[in-house]
Amino acid sequence: MLEQLFDNFSNMNKYRLYVILVVSALIVVIYGCADHNIEEPVVTCEGVAEISFNDNVKPIIEAKCAIVGDGGCHNGGNGPDLNWTVFSNFQERGADGTLQDRITRASGEDGKMPKIGELSALELQTLFCWAEQGAQNN
Repeated sequence: MLEQLFDNFSNMNKYRLYVILVVSALIVVIYGCADHNIEEPVVTCEGVAEISFNDNVKPIIEAKCAIVGDGGCHNGGNGPDLNWTVFSNFQERGADGTLQDRITRASGEDGKMPKIGELSALELQTLFCWAEQGAQNN
């Protein structure tokens, strides 16, 4: 009888060990399949109509970039070449790829713009595609 009890106890421990191994294996597989370095989505400009600087881009600059106060970098307070209220300064950053690079960096990455807050998906696409379309003064 004692031997039968010991066999039952051993079988129960084997079952627990089996369950622990299966659950552990599942965790390893699930964790291994996830992309833990998720990158910001790539912006596409395919099918986007011509973007107007005055109608579409300038309001974003005024609301998210050329703001006064903490985080307001592009209102002229950090030097004249960083003043995005001067069209030629902003156009240069759009034409040379700097704008696209800064607004598509991963959250928390050094140099990510805007410094404070986030661009909506539409704002991101508007700025990105305006630069892609030649950063025109239209």
